[in-house]
Amino acid sequence: MKLVADASPSILLSLLLAQLPAFIGCFPAKARFHGDFDKLTNQMQHLLRQTKTLLKDHAIDVSVEPRFQSLPVVTNTASDLTALQVKPTLTQILSDMQVYERHFDWLTQLLRRQGQAHPVKLGDVHHTLKAVNSALIRQMVKLDMSRPVSPSLSPLPSSPLPWELVQISREFLQQLRLYSDWSFRALLALKAKI
Repeated sequence: MKLVADASPSILLSLLLAQLPAFIGCFPAKARFHGDFDKLTNQMQHLLRQTKTLLKDHAIDVSVEPRFQSLPVVTNTASDLTALQVKPTLTQILSDMQVYERHFDWLTQLLRRQGQAHPVKLGDVHHTLKAVNSALIRQMVKLDMSRPVSPSLSPLPSSPLPWELVQISREFLQQLRLYSDWSFRALLALKAKI
């Protein structure tokens, strides 16, 4: 009888431990989701900071006229942020960021082909852009969203002059800074809705 009395606390503890995954599974999934969304937001903010820094240090310090109609442009205003919905907004951001990634892929290839030094900071922006796209895809999977089809691009110029490349990189960075600023604000607005 004493053996049963001594064993009952350990049996009770074993039963509680067996139920622990059920208790843990209720709360941390949402916390993990928010943690991942926070990481995505932080990556977007990091991309914004990188583009701002690179624009400050760029070879030319003036705005260039947009020549690439294929670059996404922000059409929303600050007041539109409150009306955003999670799934359409994430889809739009990912689709547009993929376009930026393809433009940076193209620019990187041209810089290598022309034998120009590839600025390390430009490579960092490119890398962060890819990381943001991966994080967006992970968020969409967690929300059971279908991944959008990669947008098709019209052919980009095959051999711009070296000075044109400097102007092109400035244009890409200017547009990406504006878009990542809006995307960062949109992600902050969406966080409350998730």
